[in-house]
Amino acid sequence: MNNSEPITDSEIRSEVQRIRAEFAASRQALPPPDELRKGVLERLITERAQLQLASELGIQVSDASVAQSEQAVARQNQIDVPELRRRLAKDGIPLSRFRAQLRDQFLLTRLREREVDGRLRISEQDIDRALAE
Repeated sequence: MNNSEPITDSEIRSEVQRIRAEFAASRQALPPPDELRKGVLERLITERAQLQLASELGIQVSDASVAQSEQAVARQNQIDVPELRRRLAKDGIPLSRFRAQLRDQFLLTRLREREVDGRLRISEQDIDRALAE
């Protein structure tokens, strides 16, 4: 459980299954089952905490941004969006869940960018030094 939002066993199993498929496709050796499950749980907890923080900070993602991300995924797979949706349905992945995952990834990226931008300080001296080099 993370900030009153439970992480279900089915979420963990689903993510473990996805990772197993990725490892099989790339012919990589899987970590031991207990280690894999523990790593998945830790990642889910971290993501939920980060998503909670993004929400508290008021970071939002528009539907247009999610649609653009969906188009980018289709392009990366050299297909169009309707074909991507057909493949998702064939794999038993509801479109709403896929789009929610895209939104979450977008939120995590924006949160990380915000954190980095907030810590990044470049002085005039740093710029002068870099230009001199």
